[in-house]
Amino acid sequence: WVPLASNAQSLLDQINLLLAGGALSAGTISKIKTAVETISATTTTGPLQRVQAAIMLVMASPEYLVQK
Repeated sequence: WVPLASNAQSLLDQINLLLAGGALSAGTISKIKTAVETISATTTTGPLQRVQAAIMLVMASPEYLVQK
């Protein structure tokens, strides 16, 4: 997912689809996107840090944790 890291929305769309089955709400995605965008994508480690933060935040979201 590192190649997608410069575009936070595309990154989250992929993570949402593959980890959460598309179950994340628009509000949750918006909050995670805001947090991910605070990490610079232009530094050497920035893209990887964006991916790691996005995965961690998705896995901590209520929609991911609650089984339906």
